[in-house]
Amino acid sequence: MIPDARGGPTGLGVTGAGASPGWAFETIDAFLTELASGSPIPGGGAAAALTGALAAALVGMVCRVAAGRDPSAPGRAEVAAAADELGRRLTALMREDVAAYGRVLEVGGLPADGRAAALGPALVNATDVPLEVGKCSGRVLALCDAVVQRAPSRTLGDLGVAASLAWAALEAGSLTARINLRDISDERYVRASLAELNRLAVEGTALRERISKVLAERV
Repeated sequence: MIPDARGGPTGLGVTGAGASPGWAFETIDAFLTELASGSPIPGGGAAAALTGALAAALVGMVCRVAAGRDPSAPGRAEVAAAADELGRRLTALMREDVAAYGRVLEVGGLPADGRAAALGPALVNATDVPLEVGKCSGRVLALCDAVVQRAPSRTLGDLGVAASLAWAALEAGSLTARINLRDISDERYVRASLAELNRLAVEGTALRERISKVLAERV
């Protein structure tokens, strides 16, 4: 369902299209307060992106702890750098999700004659963002898989949490995208997006099961 703009955002310097890419929050507490408020943004997409960013940060931490114990071990710096990059991207996607859904809210308040032309692109953008959250979170999950065999035993709990968070972010981003697809009339875009979501689910499930198996063997 397309939300009515009367339920639009307040605070954060954001209004309708005012959910600008520059939106930011000072602390986690501030974000959670806004998330729990009566405003529809930030919402599930931004929460999913934050969850994925937390997973990426934990992967970076595990790699750096391992490197501290054995600086000569191959690949850990590269995995940490990849995790850092994904964390930055996921953090940016928090802001992008607010902007994208803010635009949908704005369009929902337009007169009927202007709403139809603007709604399609707004919904596509509001779908692309959580889909990207799912993709990035899947990459974080793949990093967990890349290091789980050789991660120090004392970091396995942290890595397990990272994998759980990455999977949750993948699922959450994918769910948000699927819901938005229901209101998009571009059948080619819908088919392509559903195929990508199905791919993410299959690959993510395989990664999660493989990581869980290794963790069960090592813990």
